[in-house]
Amino acid sequence: MAQIYRIYVNDKRIIITSGLKKAYHPDCKKITEKKLYSVLAGMINGNDSANFVLLTASPDKIMEDLKKRLTYIEAGGGLVRNEQGQYLFIFRHGKWDLPKGKLEPGETPPEGSLREVEEECSITVKRITEPLTPTWHAYALNGNITLKQTFWYRMEAGDYRQMKPQLAEGITEVKWFSADELDEVRKNTYDLIREVIGDHLVEV
Repeated sequence: MAQIYRIYVNDKRIIITSGLKKAYHPDCKKITEKKLYSVLAGMINGNDSANFVLLTASPDKIMEDLKKRLTYIEAGGGLVRNEQGQYLFIFRHGKWDLPKGKLEPGETPPEGSLREVEEECSITVKRITEPLTPTWHAYALNGNITLKQTFWYRMEAGDYRQMKPQLAEGITEVKWFSADELDEVRKNTYDLIREVIGDHLVEV
């Protein structure tokens, strides 16, 4: 099976994959490993507005090298489902998003993901049911290129009777959506979030 990583930069991405053409969209420009850093910096600085693909035999090694070269941080979040089969979303910075946040020192990804969901939405999580595919996001922070890996988990909601947005984190609304209402989310969210819900909104 082909390995594939998607590093999102705003609404564009760099795909690093061992797969063939079907692994990426035909509008992607091919790049080499040697050009990866300069292309990533150009995208962050607004100089490049295309999608890119790097075909390689060793995607894992390239990602490990990037983690060492860039400022690497870890975050965690959840795709939370309640007993009615609805999914939990937050509204932040004018877009629908999933609850998530940076891991604290010493936290494991499951611990941090659960904490972030409970803090941002004022709910309790009954349990984590399974890990989902992590996502990657690159951006500028304090003059450096930051590479963020977000660990995602499917979760079951516990008590959400006191549910409310964490205003201090810029969240203005917390809302449950049924599967047939998710077009509202898809029309106003990030490509990274579309990837998460597109890959994992499967009833279990």
